[in-house]
Amino acid sequence: MNSWVNISDWLEIKISGSQTIQYLNGIITRDITLINNNEFARSAFLTHKGKIKSVFWVTKNQQNEVLLFCHPMMKNNLIEDLLKYKLNMDVKLEDVSSDTDNLYLVNSDKLIQGLSLGDSHLIFKHSKNKPKGNEIDKFKFDSILIQNGFLPSQFMIDLNPIETGVFDMIDLDKGCFLGQEPVSRMYHRGNPRKYLYHLQIDPDQSIDKNSPIKIGNDIIGNIIAVHQNHAIGFINRQVNEFNNIQISNQKLSYISKVGNYPIYNRK
Repeated sequence: MNSWVNISDWLEIKISGSQTIQYLNGIITRDITLINNNEFARSAFLTHKGKIKSVFWVTKNQQNEVLLFCHPMMKNNLIEDLLKYKLNMDVKLEDVSSDTDNLYLVNSDKLIQGLSLGDSHLIFKHSKNKPKGNEIDKFKFDSILIQNGFLPSQFMIDLNPIETGVFDMIDLDKGCFLGQEPVSRMYHRGNPRKYLYHLQIDPDQSIDKNSPIKIGNDIIGNIIAVHQNHAIGFINRQVNEFNNIQISNQKLSYISKVGNYPIYNRK
């Protein structure tokens, strides 16, 4: 059965003008020239220290307009950065969130990193009517992401993109963008301080979001997002023995590194 999520509260920005590609390519992490029309790609704005300010999905249409879709928790950060770097370029920015039909995530055969519903993939779609199938509310959608080892985008604010396993949204070869230097330095040195993991304890237990990840009395990581007995958290890269890791004095029943990392960092 098809499933869908109503995300009409997400920000949708339309960007047009003769310098749209030049404008975006100088400030966001993805190379706009590599994105085909009607293809969706995940991108971000970073701080000068290489930390995530906003995560959004980018697509281009046949009119050479670019659309950005962003979770509401990152709305203000995205708008701030788009306006800050517009300067006097021939670029028009429009918030079209309320000017279009309702926005949904619906089933698709296209793989888009960070948009998944169990074994099925999702894509953005406008519609006047509710899609057919099973409605998934936004809280349950976030829970499904966590249970399947995906960190919802709103939890990525202030995190390093390489450590967070979202290297797929970075194009280091396209030229400069804000935060490129520290990200490039970490990439070439190949030594992020920590990696992201999907962690799970027994079903009759629950995980506290504020609980540290430990081996004995030593704290070796921290939880970022949690749902019931599933969690997404960071573990220090020096850790290579996982048998004795605990959360809230409970031993793990499952642990797996998640995300997209540079190949030479996989261990």
